Amino acid sequence: MRPLIVKTARMLTDCMDVSLGLTKMDESRPEYRMLDAILTDDMARAALKMGVRKPTTPEELAKKLRWTTPSTRAIWPSRPGRPGSTAAWAAA
Repeated sequence: MRPLIVKTARMLTDCMDVSLGLTKMDESRPEYRMLDAILTDDMARAALKMGVRKPTTPEELAKKLRWTTPSTRAIWPSRPGRPGSTAAWAAA
């Protein structure tokens, strides 16, 4: 089990039992299985620093993670149809 994915899944879930700590997040939960398949550990680390529904620019995120801006931009793809756009960093 990947700890960063567990933390990210716990942050993103809408299940109150998990949010309140009454039920543990484990490999059987659909949130964990989905994120485990699509996120790298660096992506999960960035998602945890971004938070939920908090617009963040690549520069702000790089500062929080203590990474360079180009390396921060490299881990997250742009939205389809907007190559090189920073719109993927803003909350939809």
